[in-house]
Amino acid sequence: MHYFYHRSQTSTDTFILLHGSAGRESDLLDIAGDLDVSFSVIGLRGEVRDEKGFRYFSRPIKGAFDYEDISYRTEQIHQTIDTLLAEKELPHGKRHLIGYSNGANIATSLLLTHPNDYTSAVLFHPSNLFHNPKEVHLSHTKIFISAGATDTLVAPGEAFALQTQLNQFGAETKLSLTDYGHALINADIEEATKWWKSIYGGAI
Repeated sequence: MHYFYHRSQTSTDTFILLHGSAGRESDLLDIAGDLDVSFSVIGLRGEVRDEKGFRYFSRPIKGAFDYEDISYRTEQIHQTIDTLLAEKELPHGKRHLIGYSNGANIATSLLLTHPNDYTSAVLFHPSNLFHNPKEVHLSHTKIFISAGATDTLVAPGEAFALQTQLNQFGAETKLSLTDYGHALINADIEEATKWWKSIYGGAI
């Protein structure tokens, strides 16, 4: 799996960056810097080829997702994160997910399958991908979700349904609805940054 990493000299925490469809591993680096420039960073490139780039799992076929493949790739990504933290001697502190679109969905899958390993998540324009997931305990987890009111790729109701699901598992969530579509815009980033600073004050 292609990746980049930056090792912090001052913090034990790490951002995990998960790009959107047709994206690359460095796409969300500026957002990580907006939240907290002191953290270590791991950016992972999806291994499923898209017409213009890469994804973490394939698009639905006839409206149906391949959940076995999603499960397999979630475990692969989680193991890659564990391996990179060890091999690159990155500090083993808290892990914070930042994902957009396809990356936000794989971030959600990581939260639901490894709830004890991730402290927070910023999910830009996610779907409500898992309708009947196994119950997990997310009472320690803080999650920001953004959605676009005019999004034609992922209906904003998906984000509201995901928030309800995560709340039921005990997560502390914040949902921000913009007046725009599926693109990741400044309004998404500004609201995520405000949320982060209100909780962590720029550092944990």
